Amino acid sequence: MTTPSNLTEEYIFAHDLRPASAKIYRASTKALLKHFRTASVEEIDHRAVLTWRKKVLENGLSKRSWNTYSNHLRTVWGYAIEHGLMTHTTINPFKKTSVIPPKRASKTINGDAIQRARNWLISLVGQERCTHERSQITPAWFWLSVFEMFYYTGIRLNALLCLRYKDIDWDSQMILVRGETEKTHREFFLPIMEGLAPHLSRILGEAEKIGFSPDDQLFNVNRFSRHFHGKEMNIDQVESMYGKLTDKIGVRMTPHRFRHTLATDLMKQPERNIHLTKSLLNHSNLATTMNYIEADYDHMRAVRKRPAN
Repeated sequence: MTTPSNLTEEYIFAHDLRPASAKIYRASTKALLKHFRTASVEEIDHRAVLTWRKKVLENGLSKRSWNTYSNHLRTVWGYAIEHGLMTHTTINPFKKTSVIPPKRASKTINGDAIQRARNWLISLVGQERCTHERSQITPAWFWLSVFEMFYYTGIRLNALLCLRYKDIDWDSQMILVRGETEKTHREFFLPIMEGLAPHLSRILGEAEKIGFSPDDQLFNVNRFSRHFHGKEMNIDQVESMYGKLTDKIGVRMTPHRFRHTLATDLMKQPERNIHLTKSLLNHSNLATTMNYIEADYDHMRAVRKRPAN
């Protein structure tokens, strides 16, 4: 018998999804099974899905969580219908079942907060250099480099953690981001910006002194300080640093917010090149990129002030 779990596993297998992506599809299917229990796929029609939606929203599920379920299950059912895994219908029961969620709070970080955070890290670098004692964020030069990587490139946290020593092509001034580290599964390159270059140069220089191998994790604080003893740097260590920045500056900072900030800042430039922004963030479609860009109300005011030709 064809079951929702069968369909989900077929979809995951066919698309060779990353574990993190597969986990979301399975979680959506688990939520569906919790409501429909032993119901066959033939019993899951549009009306039944709407009834499920009504129940879970009334029970307190957020609209964004519902949309996650709806969108992922719509994708699975669409794949099943397209490939003949279901023959009883050609209608996707999850089509047009998403809801309009409340507007999210801003995910960008204002320039003043970024500069204050940068200045604090720079002061910690000077403090460690002069006193030879560890600062609140140590080694400060390393974490300043991490900060600038996220600021200038908008790189995903997982991608930064997976960068290898050999992924930096200094001669070409390019950074290779491998496909297996990305949601899109696409390999791409990031240019080394002028402001990032001295920080990346120091990381490479220190790594060379220690004797990094080509496949070694480049951004690994455990290799650059005697105060850390892990084998590889992990997400918790990065999030801990950003937690300290947030506490000091009083503005929430995360690597992902730097992606939103970069996208929004790029679209404030005179060129306003949405395709360049899409490429830099390695998105698979423009709709995703647009979700990262916040409205520039000052630009709107300026445009409306201009007289018509």
